[in-house]
Amino acid sequence: MLSPQKGDKARSRFDAAHELGHLVMHEGIAPGSKLVENQAHAFATDFLMSEEEIIPDLPKRLDWDR
Repeated sequence: MLSPQKGDKARSRFDAAHELGHLVMHEGIAPGSKLVENQAHAFATDFLMSEEEIIPDLPKRLDWDR
């Protein structure tokens, strides 16, 4: 899952977030398809986004119906 041989801490964090995306979103679905991998990449990107970058995109109030 995570290779210490990469030697890049940022890449290791991304890989871990990517795998977390699979665990959260793809229970019972075999990874490997382009769609599933793209979803895990998008999850990792958003998960690791800094607070300053993501706050403007988040709603001000929680709307459960939305």
